[in-house]
Amino acid sequence: MTSDSSASRGRLLDAAASEFSAHGLAGARVARIASSAKLNKERIYAYFGDKEGLFDAVMDQRHVEVMAAVPLDADDLPGYVGRLFDYIISHPDLMRLAAWKQLERPLGQGGKNIGSYDHALAPLTAARDEGRIDTTFNPVDLAVILYGLASAWHHVFAAQRDTESGTTDDVWSAQRLTEHREALIEAVRRLMTG
Repeated sequence: MTSDSSASRGRLLDAAASEFSAHGLAGARVARIASSAKLNKERIYAYFGDKEGLFDAVMDQRHVEVMAAVPLDADDLPGYVGRLFDYIISHPDLMRLAAWKQLERPLGQGGKNIGSYDHALAPLTAARDEGRIDTTFNPVDLAVILYGLASAWHHVFAAQRDTESGTTDDVWSAQRLTEHREALIEAVRRLMTG
C-alpha cells in the first residue's frame, strides 16, 4: 500500500470512527464519512468492501490502540485495570463504539471477533502457571472480567455523574476520578485475593 492510500485509509478510519460513534452502524452514512475524510465514497468500498467492513476495521483499529496504550501487566492486575479505566475515561468514543457493536454486530455476526482477548492470554496463562495469580480463574475468563470491570466501572461513574448532575460539585473533577479509580483498583485487589 502506498503512503497516499495509507493516508486515505487512515482518514476514512478516523472519519468513520466519529460517524459510527455518533450514529451507530445503521445510522452512519457512507456519504458523510467520505465527505469528512475528503475522499470519494468509492474508496470505502475499495478499502473495506462495505460499510460493515469499515465498521469492523474501526473496531479492530480501536482494539489494537487500546492494547498498545494499556498493555496487560499480569503482575499488577489492579494497576492494569486502573490504567484501562483511565484510558476509557479519556477516550469516550470507545465505550460508545463498543455499545453500538454489542447492539448491531454481536459476536458471530460477521467480521472478526473484535472483542478478542488473545493478547492477554499468554501473560495470564504464564502468571497462572507460575503461581503469580490465583488458579481459580481461567485466563480467558479473567481477561474478560478485567476488561469488563474497567468498562463497567466507567458506566457506574457516568451514571453517578448523571444522577448527581443537579449538584454544584464537579462530578468529573480530578478528585472524583481518583476516588473512583482507587475504588476500582481495590475491588480488583479483593477479587484477586479472594
